[in-house]
Amino acid sequence: MPRADVTAPRTHREDDETVPRKTHARPRHRSSSATILPAILPLLLLLASALPLRAQNRQEKSELPVDTTATLTGTVVSAMTGGRLANARVVLVTSGFGAFTDSTGAFRIPRVPAGLDTVEVSLLGYASAKAPLLLQKGATTTATFSLSQTVLRVEELHVEVKRAAGMGKLAQFDEHRLHGLGFYITPKMIEQRHAQHPSDLLRMVPGLEVGAYNLGHANVRVVRATLNCNPPIYVDGILSPSLSIDDLNRDDIMAIEVYRGPSETPAEYEQGRNNCGAVVVWTHEGGTQDGH
Repeated sequence: MPRADVTAPRTHREDDETVPRKTHARPRHRSSSATILPAILPLLLLLASALPLRAQNRQEKSELPVDTTATLTGTVVSAMTGGRLANARVVLVTSGFGAFTDSTGAFRIPRVPAGLDTVEVSLLGYASAKAPLLLQKGATTTATFSLSQTVLRVEELHVEVKRAAGMGKLAQFDEHRLHGLGFYITPKMIEQRHAQHPSDLLRMVPGLEVGAYNLGHANVRVVRATLNCNPPIYVDGILSPSLSIDDLNRDDIMAIEVYRGPSETPAEYEQGRNNCGAVVVWTHEGGTQDGH
């Protein structure tokens, strides 16, 4: 019997053939940081620019001046009747600041040195009163002072009147004019001037610059080679830091002393901005501020 050759059947597989495979490229995903960074970049730049500004603001706030002054307000009344007393003289002895009470017996002394001081209150016909007072920094202290009336015998009263006649306000003005170096506006000059406002009386003074009268006041400045500043105002010898000369009634002004720098200013008028001189106004007895 003839022999047969048997060949085992071969199973066909695609990988046996030399056929190029199709490859599928996976999509590349962009990094999340690369996507977010361009979006927030403007915000980062804005924050970076704001940091120096905040630091500058903090520095500016730290450099703001601290108010080291105080304000004293109050009233002066009669110890017997309780009625309010006008034209009483209120002075802080240590600093020299002061004011007169108005027609309601009230007074106000702003921007005075804080700390312990002594208040002296006086009025013709009443016994003077003194009291220690602590003025708090950056605050307003309010106080009421009572004055008791004095009783004088007739002969004592005559002696007092003679003394007042020799030591009145005009006598002090004349004494300063005799020995001083300032500019002195006499009662006769005031009468001839016919000024509409108190500041108009100062327009005749060399070395002073008086601005236009506006909103009830005219700016008064000392203008000299090394000075350009506002001189402090004294009323009847008392420093009045919050007062403008136009706050006074024109008809109440009796005489004016003007000192245009430290070389002219007497020692008793160096309690304010002494580098800028002083304007000293003398009023008739019972003179008041404008509007009171």
